[in-house]
Parts: sequence; structure tokens; C-alpha cells
Amino acid sequence: MITKIPVVLVQDDHLAFSGADAASHPWLLRIGFVSLLQHNLALLAEEGFRTAYVQVRENQEKLHSEVRKLKIPGMQIKVVQTREHTSHAKILRHIAAKVPAQSYVVLAGTVRVLSSLRPFLHQHRQGEGVVSMLVRPLYSGARLEQARALQAHLTSAEKRVEHWQHYPAGVYAIDAEVLRSAAFRTVDAALPFCFSAATLRSIELAAVSDELYSTEEFLQANLHWAEEQARVHGNSFITSGGEHAPLRIGPVIIHPDAEVSASAILIGPAVIAAGSRVESRSVIMRSVVREGAIIKTGAVVQDAWVARNAVVKPEKKVRDRIVRGVSRTQALSSPFRDFTTSRLHEEETGGQQTAAAPAVQRVLGRFLDTSV
Repeated sequence: MITKIPVVLVQDDHLAFSGADAASHPWLLRIGFVSLLQHNLALLAEEGFRTAYVQVRENQEKLHSEVRKLKIPGMQIKVVQTREHTSHAKILRHIAAKVPAQSYVVLAGTVRVLSSLRPFLHQHRQGEGVVSMLVRPLYSGARLEQARALQAHLTSAEKRVEHWQHYPAGVYAIDAEVLRSAAFRTVDAALPFCFSAATLRSIELAAVSDELYSTEEFLQANLHWAEEQARVHGNSFITSGGEHAPLRIGPVIIHPDAEVSASAILIGPAVIAAGSRVESRSVIMRSVVREGAIIKTGAVVQDAWVARNAVVKPEKKVRDRIVRGVSRTQALSSPFRDFTTSRLHEEETGGQQTAAAPAVQRVLGRFLDTSV
């Protein structure tokens, strides 16, 4: 029964989140209006999982507080407090000793669960005494290091792997006998390298999960979320709620507790979070404005992540940036112009631009770069 399988969430040190939200752990970064941690636990609870063990390191007071406050109907959430550099192997041995079960599901790093894990667990049950590892095809150089490390680990005299083109996707199903075996008692390493090549089984499944390795990828996830919300709720391409509402072009999701000036222009996909403030004549394009952030009068924010409680100064133009606070910005490693103006037109018009859209583009073109 899936309800009897404990879920363990462990952290990953190989992430690029410096500057996104200095006070927040990546698990607390939001996609839409819900943190990654809450999203995963809620989806797992819907699947029938009833117990989750969340790793919190001794110096992570903010994460510890947020985990304690989480309430997911039908799920019991427990904190596993560890030292700064406690390995995945040690955490799993501790869980196996304290929580008897036939198998365990582990999410490592910033995995985002997208759909049911049942197909993954079904394939896992085809073997005995194994560790099943979800893998994904290597589609870009961003995951090349992980793919090479995994290939080296799987290559041995007994199990030769040639031209490996996959990387570990951070989802594991582990039989209890593996964790309690003599061979595992002295291992001190991270997933998946704490398990021998002979024990590991690779399972490739599409759309089960994805991984968010950087703030850039969190931004992309938010923009996709805004597009999906607009599609589901049928937002029109150009909308205004009246004289007291801002002009919204494309999929723009505004939290009810956000304050947005009627003279602001919001070009989607974009997400405006609770407690944020967008002042008069500001322009926000393909960006995420997090909780408590302030976009001052006349500021232009394009392809950017404005962090919690950050401030963009009046008339300032911010592009391809993580905005961390007043006069503090960090350049993003790659631009976000995947969401082009033409793509937004296609969503509502089937490839045909509306009559109003070119006029809006001409007005914005004086001060906003909309090129790909």
C-alpha cells in the first residue's frame, strides 16, 4: 500500500540559489503562491502518502520554523534535524532504524513533483532488494556534470555503461533491505553514489517530476504557472478591471493581497505575490515579484526575479536580474526571453495578433526592449 511508504526529503548542496532570497531556503521559494515544499507535500498527500520526514540542518532556523507551521491535510510531517554536512547515507540509515517499512520514497534537492509517482513505484516493484532511480535524458549542458558523474559511478567491470545520456532526477524508491544491509552500514556519501552500481536501477519516465536547480529555473516555472492559470481560467489577452485596475497583457496573476497601481502596465507571463506593491507608471514584463517587494514609480522590470522585500528604485530599469534589495542586484546567468511577445499573441489568437496589441507594443517600444 502506498499509504505505508514513508517519504523522505533531503537537501542537495549543489544548487545555484545565492541571491534569490537570502533569508529563504530553496524549498521555501514559491511557484505561484505556494512554496515548493508545500506543493510537493500536498501532492504526495493527495496520492495517499501519510508520513513525510523533512531534513533540516542545525543552522536553518527559517526552514525549521516553516516546516513546523506546515499543515497538510492527511499528512504527518516530521523534522529530521542534522548537522551541516550530514550525508544522505547517514540520514537514510537513521530513518531506516527509526521507521520500519518495506520501502521508502526519497526526494533529493529541489525536485518538483508534477504527477503521480504510482507508475514509478510500479516499475520499482518489479525488482527485489533494489534502489530505483528516476533519470532524465540529458537535454542540455546544464546537467552534464551530473550525467558524467552518474556514468562513472555505473561503469564497472560487472556493469559497463557506454555513452550514458541521462542524469539523476532526484526521485528514488529504496527497498528497506538495502538500507539495512552490511554493505551500507559504513557508507558515507550522497545520493545516488551511496549505493552500488549493482543495486541501482534506472527508470525513465516523463512528466513525473522536474528539478529546479537555480533561480532562473524557478522564474521559468512561475511563468509557466501563470500561463497555465490564464489558460485554465480563460483570461483574455488584454484586460483591465476598470479605472482602478492596471492594464494586463497576456497571462498575469496578481495575488488579492498585492497592491498594484491603475497606471501600471503588466505584460505576462508574470506573477505578483501577496504583500507586494507596484507603484504608478511601472512596467513589469515576464517577471516574478515576490512577497513584500516594492516596484517604485516609473520603474521597468523585465525578465527578472524580484526577491522577497526587495525594492526597485523609481525610474530604474532592471533586466535579466535577481533583485535582492535597494541598489543590490545580481545578473542572471542567462536571459529569460523564451516568452516572447509573439508567443503571447499565439496563446489567445491562434497565431494572429489582436488589433490592440501592435499599438501597445509601439508605446512600450520607446522604453522597453521586447526583442528575442
